[in-house]
Amino acid sequence: MSDTWSPQPVAWLHHEWEGGGTLFAYPAEPAEVTRLGERLHDGLYGLRQHRSPRTPYLGQWRDTARHTAQDRKLGWPTQLFVTCVFGEEPRTPSLDLMEEDRWHNEHDTAYLRLKWEWHDTGYRLLEFGLELQHKGIPRRFRSFHRGPEIDQLDLAVEPVSNPPEGGTLPIRLSGQIRARYNYGEAPGGPTVRFSVMGSIAHIPDWLIY
Repeated sequence: MSDTWSPQPVAWLHHEWEGGGTLFAYPAEPAEVTRLGERLHDGLYGLRQHRSPRTPYLGQWRDTARHTAQDRKLGWPTQLFVTCVFGEEPRTPSLDLMEEDRWHNEHDTAYLRLKWEWHDTGYRLLEFGLELQHKGIPRRFRSFHRGPEIDQLDLAVEPVSNPPEGGTLPIRLSGQIRARYNYGEAPGGPTVRFSVMGSIAHIPDWLIY
């Protein structure tokens, strides 16, 4: 990673699992080095040059129903899908896979997944997923929910509005949730308090996801 590269966070996640902490997501910037997977992808499909992000700790939103009749009828996205990966610092992954695996085992990471769907006059949260990885603990905390289950969660979610085309999507939510390793399972295990806030950019065309 370049010594002069020090981006400011665009989103923050604070949690109280296993001692707690605050993790960060950063703007999406293309990596300085083109990796083998990107060259193979572009060689096979020949559509455009794809790149990996400079740091994996970033957030983006996309319209998962784009180009559908409903989107065209409304004139704005009917589904907003947000993914964020949070880390301790905006590091660039090592090309050495063993070194990269060792680094991940020694640092904290969080993954957030949100999906909103347009209903009548506004967006309704349809899916929620939070995953926390703590250094030294082999089993991650996971809590995944969708549909009517969302209403049963102890969540405070700030409403989202239609973002401008290609613009940013402000998000803010907090709560306390029990572990639920997969959709459909009964909740069990620890309860974790968390809060998230940030301004999430639209996914860039060059990003492989």
